[in-house]
Amino acid sequence: MDPILSLLLGLLGGLIVGAAAGGFAVATLLRRRADVAAPAAATEDPAVVAARHEAELAQARAAEAAIRAEISSDLAAAQATVDSLKEQVLAQQEQYREIVERHRAEAQEAAAREQAESKVLQALAPVRESLSEMQKKVVELEAQRSQQHGQLTQQLKSATESEERLRSTAEALASALRSNSTRGVWGETQLRSVVEAAGLIERVDFDVQSSIHSDAGAGRPDMIVHLPGGKSIALDAKVPFNAYLEASQIPATATGLDGARRESLLKQHVKAVRDHITALGGKAYWAGLDSSPSS
Repeated sequence: MDPILSLLLGLLGGLIVGAAAGGFAVATLLRRRADVAAPAAATEDPAVVAARHEAELAQARAAEAAIRAEISSDLAAAQATVDSLKEQVLAQQEQYREIVERHRAEAQEAAAREQAESKVLQALAPVRESLSEMQKKVVELEAQRSQQHGQLTQQLKSATESEERLRSTAEALASALRSNSTRGVWGETQLRSVVEAAGLIERVDFDVQSSIHSDAGAGRPDMIVHLPGGKSIALDAKVPFNAYLEASQIPATATGLDGARRESLLKQHVKAVRDHITALGGKAYWAGLDSSPSS
């Protein structure tokens, strides 16, 4: 039983017991008065004694009625209090049940939510592992990209430096080739490299800077190559190059004045080469050779 309800029932029982005790007290008082008045009644007039007893009995009855009324009022108030407290207890019990039910429902919802989240996490476990592996791959790729970027940067730097050296070398070579003497030495060197790469041996298969005398006068070709069958051929590596160098400095895609100038310089180069060939033909190197391809 609920402690509050037990307390209310105990209070009501106490009031009932108090009322019974009050009635018992009135009865006891009346008996004591009767016991006291008994010796005196033996000497008094019976009618007087009876009247006094009636009066005292009426007073006792009135007191008892007052006590009973007061007790009834107290019992009614106690009953109302008990009913009110009982209603409050019932309301508190209902509220307690609602709180218990709500807590139970919340606990069930939390358990269901945790179970659902656990199932979702279990279902997403392979995805999480895949994402973890992918993240590792991304980190590795980023490291490789950084390393390759550094290598590429270094290679680009080296390429730029090589290009700069090549450009400087090309400019130096172009500047040197503008000199007739330097261009002649360069041509002789390239001619020697070509025949040696072909397997010819100096003073056996070819001679350089040999003098030739003929009716056209003395000549000094850059190289005389000895052919099979006792034949020989004179070679001259010198060639006009100035117009070609100037034309090569203008881009091939140039248009307008630059394009026209480049075209003009190339035509000058062609003319210069033809004139040089004519001049070489006038030297008649073959006439000074004992056995030339033309003899």
